[in-house]
Amino acid sequence: METFSSFMERVLYEKNKGYYQKKEHPASNIDYITASSHPLLSMAMENFIRKNFKDIDIVFLDVGAGDGKFLMNLKEKFKGEKIKFIAIEKIKRFENGEILFYDSLEKIGKVKGVIFSFELFDSL
Repeated sequence: METFSSFMERVLYEKNKGYYQKKEHPASNIDYITASSHPLLSMAMENFIRKNFKDIDIVFLDVGAGDGKFLMNLKEKFKGEKIKFIAIEKIKRFENGEILFYDSLEKIGKVKGVIFSFELFDSL
């Protein structure tokens, strides 16, 4: 019997068949955008972080980064500052030489910083 976890892995990521196996995110051509990709969210997060974090020498980690728009928008807000940006996503859908990309959390070790995970509740 197949477990729920293996079923989800198969239907989402199976080569040439899985929902997320397209280079472009499947939801990118429909009539809505998620809040994480909107520039207003990165502006609000910048304000929150500047008010609440004294030490900006930290890491911003986005687990389930998708097309990377949130991290790229946030990176613009902190341009020139000592912040490391990390994207975790099984399928790489964007290129940005200043954002580190990994396909799993296990590959990065400990992180001191802010962790974003907009897809967490969707994946539960």
